[in-house]
Amino acid sequence: MSQHIDIPADLWQCDKPLEDAFRIANVEMINWVAELLEISTMDAYQLVSQTSLSPAGNVVDTVYTMICKIPKKLLGEAALKAFGGAHESLRARAQEWANR
Repeated sequence: MSQHIDIPADLWQCDKPLEDAFRIANVEMINWVAELLEISTMDAYQLVSQTSLSPAGNVVDTVYTMICKIPKKLLGEAALKAFGGAHESLRARAQEWANR
């Protein structure tokens, strides 16, 4: 099971089980970065391999997960395209609501 996650500072890719999770999370992040930045897979591979962090999401029970994350600031404006810009849109709506 693979899942993209968009939080304010980073893009995350989560996967399980643990035996495959590290590899899958990194491969999916490479593909996602290549798509967002419109660069080759090999260029995305180099970027992700040099900038990503991969903490264990869960190893307590049998639903192991690994995370591959990279800082959005490294992606520049391309990070705004993640999930069709939904995160930024929701943030703008929340700001409008708070200013009422």
